[in-house]
Amino acid sequence: MGKDRIRIATKEDAPAYLALIQESFQEVKDLGIDWPSTNATLESVTENIETGIALVLERDDQLISTITIRQPWENNSPFHIILSCGGLRLRTNLRDKGLGRNS
Repeated sequence: MGKDRIRIATKEDAPAYLALIQESFQEVKDLGIDWPSTNATLESVTENIETGIALVLERDDQLISTITIRQPWENNSPFHIILSCGGLRLRTNLRDKGLGRNS
């Protein structure tokens, strides 16, 4: 197993990020479920990277997983400062290997 590195995604990661999303959501798409990630485009992924906080996990310089940290949801309350983690995505060939599991 290679060395793992977590870092903030950049717009240069967008093509690999999109490929990972498409791979990880293919089963959902095949079931006919209409979900934003099943319809991701290079433009939408780039926007997500530039306007949000997208972290990537690399192994041997290959992007293998992503997670997005969403900044506060739109709300009129000045006390609404909740961060939300969502969209943990992982290469399908790495499922059941313990990545993303709480230890």
